[in-house]
Amino acid sequence: MFPPSAPARHERASTWLLRQIEWRQFGLLTRQLRAGTYAGAAVIVMTLLLAPSVAGSALVAGIALLRMALFVHDNMLARTLQEQIAADAPRRSTVWRLILHTGLANMVWGALTWPLDMAHGLDLMTFLVALIALFSICLSIVSASFHPATLAAATLGGCLGLAPKVQALAPATGLLLPLGFLIYFITIHYFAGQLGRQARGGIALEIRRRRIAGRLAQTNTALERALVHAHRLADQDSLTRLRNRRALEQATTTLMASWPTRQDFVLLIDVDHFKRINDRFGHAMGDGVLVAIGTALNQWEIEADGRLAGRWGGEEFIAVAALDHPGQAGALADELRERIAELGDVLHWPGKITLSASIGCAPLASTAQFDEALRRADAALYAAKRAGRNCWKLAA
Repeated sequence: MFPPSAPARHERASTWLLRQIEWRQFGLLTRQLRAGTYAGAAVIVMTLLLAPSVAGSALVAGIALLRMALFVHDNMLARTLQEQIAADAPRRSTVWRLILHTGLANMVWGALTWPLDMAHGLDLMTFLVALIALFSICLSIVSASFHPATLAAATLGGCLGLAPKVQALAPATGLLLPLGFLIYFITIHYFAGQLGRQARGGIALEIRRRRIAGRLAQTNTALERALVHAHRLADQDSLTRLRNRRALEQATTTLMASWPTRQDFVLLIDVDHFKRINDRFGHAMGDGVLVAIGTALNQWEIEADGRLAGRWGGEEFIAVAALDHPGQAGALADELRERIAELGDVLHWPGKITLSASIGCAPLASTAQFDEALRRADAALYAAKRAGRNCWKLAA
């Protein structure tokens, strides 16, 4: 299959973004509906207290109780949709039920004005009930502004709820009341629409911010890994994976500070007749020998505390050890020499190969004397080579 074209990828990304915005809008709407339940219940209680003092009190009380039942139902519906959104599985049927009930709830608020007698004057109690209905319709429209469909449903429901009363009063008021009714809903709908657009813009910015933050986090993680890898490469010999010179000198400082009561020794190790291996078997074989020795030295290091190993260059390796007493230096050098000699027998080489190493040892009194200790170890190494190789010598 061919990879999707750039326009197709852009279209999928836009669809995903729009879907995310829509679910965030419904998430805000459900929280608003649930938060407004308590305020709505207080308004219903106030309406029930005022109902006995207005005309059609029984019908007013019945409509108020119906609105209370819708509050309970809508709260449960909003909770269901919240759970579906949290599970990333919102159902369209639940969404449409919420939209339709938003319109129905606002129509019931408008129906609260139907029993009121406004044609023969407006007493205080009737005015308060009418004010409650108008205020609740306005508040419901604003609360539904987070999604265009719910906003339209809330506005239409409020219009249908108030329309019968406006039509009944129109003969007495002329065009003034219908015109005011129209201006009232246009103004509220426009204001709520502006709030909804701002909310959608904020949601889109938040989604983009999180996506950018996620990408930056991934980039930072990749950079951190690359930095760690770069540090590792800077501290490692690329062939044997042992420490290089710089890393070994730094690690020696830490080692000496960690074991201040021990005697430190530098052991310079040189593979005997390494050039013969390269000449006979090739440089690839020579590299294999160096890798094997590096592995053996790394194993030696991790077997006990107070040990360091590194590659000094070419076929030369270096070890630093913190010993309990100076007499252990010779035994340690013999151990390293024997480990290297064993590699010729235990590993499968393309031909018969004999490995041995000469080692020069020198005490290390402080990190400031590292170069001097290395010079003395190098002199001891040459003494070991003059003595016939495959042995160790302690610096004089």
